[in-house]
Order: sequence, then structure tokens, then C-alpha cells
Amino acid sequence: MQEVQFKSCATTACRPSATAVERYRAGDAEGAVEVLREYLDSLNNTNLEAGRLALLKRPIESRLEQFKTLKMRDELEKLQASKHETFESMQQKRQLAEQMKQEKVTELMKQYPQLLQGRKYQDAEMVACAPTNSTRTNVVPTRRHVATSRQRTRGREAQGRPCRVGPPQPQ
Repeated sequence: MQEVQFKSCATTACRPSATAVERYRAGDAEGAVEVLREYLDSLNNTNLEAGRLALLKRPIESRLEQFKTLKMRDELEKLQASKHETFESMQQKRQLAEQMKQEKVTELMKQYPQLLQGRKYQDAEMVACAPTNSTRTNVVPTRRHVATSRQRTRGREAQGRPCRVGPPQPQ
């Protein structure tokens, strides 16, 4: 009786393995693992002696471990690909933010000469200071800020008003 059951199980052992391979190739790694687990459970429910049961289980268990390893490798590759995409999107966002910042600086620097021509030194100085607060890479606004301060000082001196640099002097 056990010999017949063993031969029957041995001939049917190829089917779950082939089904698992088909599922894995179709992209269903979890389904492939599940097919092999179900077959192992069905083998455990048979009344075969331990030696013969081990002969049937060994190749299926080996195949099961291979599919588990392949499944983990696939998941790792997907995770690494998603991290790579995330890094690239962060880089693109940084570049876009830097580009927008540079456009804003350019816009403010276009206003600067107009304010100087209108002798609005305080407004020109504020326009020149604004980019330095948002970016440290652009030195043009800093130079214009210093130049505006000098022009304002000269303008005050020309009008006869004292220019205060530093703390007020006691009288």
C-alpha cells in the first residue's frame, strides 16, 4: 500500500514544481511559494514512512528555498530602484528651487538700477539685501548692497546731514 502511495506522490511531485516555475515566470513569486507550501502540507498528511517522505520533500523544499531567495532578491531590487528614483526626484526639486531662486535674484537686480536712478537709496538697499538673505552663492547682491550704502552716505554728506556709522555719539 505504501509503495503505491509513494509512486503516486513521486509522479505528482513534478506538477507543483512546474506550476511554481510558471507562476514565478509570470511575475507571481508569492504564488509560486504558496504552491510549493501547499504541496509540502499535502505530503505531510500522507501515511508514508519518514525515509520515503524525506525523499519526496527534499527536492520540493530545495525549490521552495530557491523561490524564497529569488523573491527576496526581486524585492530588494525594487526597493533599490525606488530609492534611486526618490534620490533623483529630490535632486530635481533642489535644482528647480535653485533655478527659481536665481530667477528671483535676477528680477530683484533688474529693479535695483531703477531705484538708484530715482535716488531711492533705502529701497535699493532693501532690494540688494533681499537676495543675500535667501542665497549665499550670489555675490552680486552683496556688492550692490555695499555700493548702495556708500551712495546713501555720500548723499547725506552732500546734503549736510551727518552720517551715523556705529552707535550714536553722546552730546
